[in-house]
Amino acid sequence: MELLTSAFTWTLILVFISTAASKIIAFKSFHTKVQTIIKRNGMITKITAMAAVTGESFVSISLLLSIQRRAGVVLAVILLVIYSIAVLNNLIERNTEMDCGCGGILGNHRMSYLLILRNVALIGMVVTTFNHTFFPFNDLYGLFLSLLIAFVILLMLATLSKIGDMNGEYKSLTGDDAHGQF
Repeated sequence: MELLTSAFTWTLILVFISTAASKIIAFKSFHTKVQTIIKRNGMITKITAMAAVTGESFVSISLLLSIQRRAGVVLAVILLVIYSIAVLNNLIERNTEMDCGCGGILGNHRMSYLLILRNVALIGMVVTTFNHTFFPFNDLYGLFLSLLIAFVILLMLATLSKIGDMNGEYKSLTGDDAHGQF
């Protein structure tokens, strides 16, 4: 169980640090994406975009350094729930052609129910690691195995999101909406 919770922790660190970094690097683009997703303009979207980047940065640092770990874990759940609500809202309004603005190692994907499923999987990892004490460099063999498992998990999560993109591409090519949406 220790190995699995370490792998989950590494997965979360890599996801949150890469999403925060990609949004910082392309902040203007991310800010525009926030305006599109929440359908607002002005200072509220800039504050929202800055809060998302700050929150993701805090989560990754708190998990990596085990500083304010519980606060970081709670914030991770809050962010993932908010992101899932934003995706669900856009799906309800049939805004499936825009990308999610997720960024990072998992990338940007079209709005899809699979993004919500991916976020639920990440929330499950967060909950699993809540009471986990993380000392990544005590055991190099354990560190290597944890990172290996983390990369496999990331690959599976990225594949899940890509399936949603492929479904959207199929519908746009055929004009067929009868097969449902992932």
